[in-house]
Amino acid sequence: MNYPMPTLAHLRTARKEFKRIEPRDFFYWSVTKLVAAVVDTKARTSMVDELVRVLMMLLMTWNKNYYRFFNDRKPGMTLEGHFRELEVVISKHFDRLIKFRSQKIQETAEIPEQDIRDIFEDFAGVLGRVGAAKCLHLLAPGLLPLWDAAILKGYGLEKAKYRHRTDAERYIAFIRLSKAQIDNLGDFSSLTDNPLKSLDEYNYCRFTKKVAFD
Repeated sequence: MNYPMPTLAHLRTARKEFKRIEPRDFFYWSVTKLVAAVVDTKARTSMVDELVRVLMMLLMTWNKNYYRFFNDRKPGMTLEGHFRELEVVISKHFDRLIKFRSQKIQETAEIPEQDIRDIFEDFAGVLGRVGAAKCLHLLAPGLLPLWDAAILKGYGLEKAKYRHRTDAERYIAFIRLSKAQIDNLGDFSSLTDNPLKSLDEYNYCRFTKKVAFD
């Protein structure tokens, strides 16, 4: 599979462009801090419920097209019922998600692919494939990348050998290529402490907003 290998200069350009064109970045940073506050200070008995409500603050902003047609996607489902669905899958995978939360993709020699595949399938069943990736990134921001439909298409993850793959398998492929891109960057410490967020800004600018980098 051929895919771009962004440089640090590309990521710097993307950061400036992303801040210019995407005001919703404020919600990302706010919800990231709220998720950390819940995970770091709450007992598990109350943590999952609060996590769901914090995560939904961002998902209903970032993934608004999914919720625009929510009643068509989930006939008869209320938002409270939807929240409970998410609570169930977070509770089911809670221990693994907390473990993933402490990991950084650039320091992880072997990606736990089967665990991630299982988790992604359950989250996608509740949130769709875009919402699942966004939610999982918020829960484990150093290990699990974000994508959207344009990014998935831009990397060719719906054609050729991926045409008949599941979305969970495509997400694993996306994690592999994200790690390869980060490994290729070398020392990125002067730019970011989370290369997955910087890569998402680059991917969003390049594939979603059609910004030219070369």
